[in-house]
Amino acid sequence: MSELNFIILNKLGVLVFILIFFIVIFSLNKSGKKVPIKGVTKTINLSLFGITLLLFAYELKDVPIYGKTAHLIQNLITLICVASLVKYIIVELFLNIKWKGDAPNFLKDIYTLIIYLLFAIISLRLVFNIELSSVITTSAVLTAAIAFAMQSTLANVVSGFSIQIDKNLKKGKWIYVKDKDIYGEIVNVGFRYLTLKTLENTLFIVPNNQILQSPINIYSVEKDNGNFALYATIGLRYELAPDKAKNIIKNVLENNRSILKKPEPKIYLNRYADSSIEYRIKFYINDFRYKDQILDSIYSNIWYAVIREGYDFPYPHRELIRKTLSIHKTSYELIRSYIEKCYIFQFLKEQDLEYIIKHLKEKTYGSGETIVKKGDFGDSLFIIGEGLLDVYIDDERVGELKKGDFFGEHSLLTGEKRSATVIARTESLLFEITKEIFSNIILNTPELVEKLSKIMDQREEENLAFLTEKEKKDKIVTEKTRLSYRFKRFFGLVND
Repeated sequence: MSELNFIILNKLGVLVFILIFFIVIFSLNKSGKKVPIKGVTKTINLSLFGITLLLFAYELKDVPIYGKTAHLIQNLITLICVASLVKYIIVELFLNIKWKGDAPNFLKDIYTLIIYLLFAIISLRLVFNIELSSVITTSAVLTAAIAFAMQSTLANVVSGFSIQIDKNLKKGKWIYVKDKDIYGEIVNVGFRYLTLKTLENTLFIVPNNQILQSPINIYSVEKDNGNFALYATIGLRYELAPDKAKNIIKNVLENNRSILKKPEPKIYLNRYADSSIEYRIKFYINDFRYKDQILDSIYSNIWYAVIREGYDFPYPHRELIRKTLSIHKTSYELIRSYIEKCYIFQFLKEQDLEYIIKHLKEKTYGSGETIVKKGDFGDSLFIIGEGLLDVYIDDERVGELKKGDFFGEHSLLTGEKRSATVIARTESLLFEITKEIFSNIILNTPELVEKLSKIMDQREEENLAFLTEKEKKDKIVTEKTRLSYRFKRFFGLVND
């Protein structure tokens, strides 16, 4: 066997081995195995082309010009295929196994650069017969000039090394770049720049050098369980006692469905400011993309809650005229028309209606606020003056309430637990009539008790008619279980 034939067979063996190796990798990936496939298809195609060209070069070996050119190109393709094999084994297999599938990009890029640079040097010597010493000497001045011209790029590359090994700046972390006033999720850490996906779902590129020189807030995941800690600051009047202020804020946080129950939200008195007491709120969410919407709902709902409690927000002390906040002004006739729609109040006298309208509480709720919660005790009825409300039972929406509707009459009459959760869909004005208001009328109007009792018994009989036979047997009705009896007992009109 001639030396040329031996060389050709060796190269053919190398290319066939590379082809078989990558075909096996490709097949494993298609069968569902989790093996890297980056660059596999290209190498398969290149090795097939190399084998074809090798056979073509062998046929043209006696043709001086074409045979030599084909042989030169084929050698170069063989080296590229070998480089791809070495790169795949080291970068895609070894590094992924060592780093458990989370190898830093910069490390992969370095190994890839070294491998291809090494094979490029080999190709210069073996394929093109170029002496490396002359290349190095000639390019020394050119290298210095390029390095001087690329100072900024080199600074970013060097900074990229520091960022790549920093665990706080890994892919998936949320950061705030103060100099750019931008929040973003790290989606890529490159050699020259960091790519952030902002809250507006746009990509923002920050050079690595600026990342290291700028103040950055890193929103770390709480104990790696996927929860993000957020903070909010609110200033309330000195007249509002700290314990009561904290309870108002706590109630808003507990009723916000976007805030996690565990870890529990924390409320701290932060400092005594010139015009207000500042409270620092810490709470947790599981999706940082909705940070702004959640903060908006918290600040909005605290405003409504504070106003409902009869307080307002502080103005600077230098203000000479104190403005009184008023959310709604509803006419007497409109409120009366709403009240008269409720069967409980249809027998009231004129002075009784006036008494209720005078003493009822106007309450405004912001969208998303919980008005009553299923299972909570209550002793009041609500009439809707403005807005839309959603009714939930066990987290399932079962209906809606609108202007002129009322709810909570059983709680007003019997003090029983709320049977459903009611949440404001839009900003809503409600009129609350409490037991304290209604009891003054009940105790002074004995005939009203009997009229209401008859209506309650009648409605209870009508409701029983809709039950199935089995439900009727399970629902044992006695004198003490009747709604009218529970009503009288609640207002102290009968003794057990």
